[in-house]
Amino acid sequence: MSSFWAANLIWMQTFFLLRVPLWLIWALNAIRIISYFASSDRAETTNQENTRLVSDYMRYEHTLGSSHSYKYLVSGED
Repeated sequence: MSSFWAANLIWMQTFFLLRVPLWLIWALNAIRIISYFASSDRAETTNQENTRLVSDYMRYEHTLGSSHSYKYLVSGED
């Protein structure tokens, strides 16, 4: 029975010592997740704008021909 008391005593002391670090880890993880969603949304918007830019640029060409004389400007990620 004394081992349960000792285990409970150790758990209670450890819980109070770890309360602040665990809250800090939880808060940092929540901030990381929120920033990931925000940056993902911005990246999606930028990607849609770039796709629209290329399609608008190439819209005037209705017939396919030889692509040897075409000049493309590509900018972005690898």
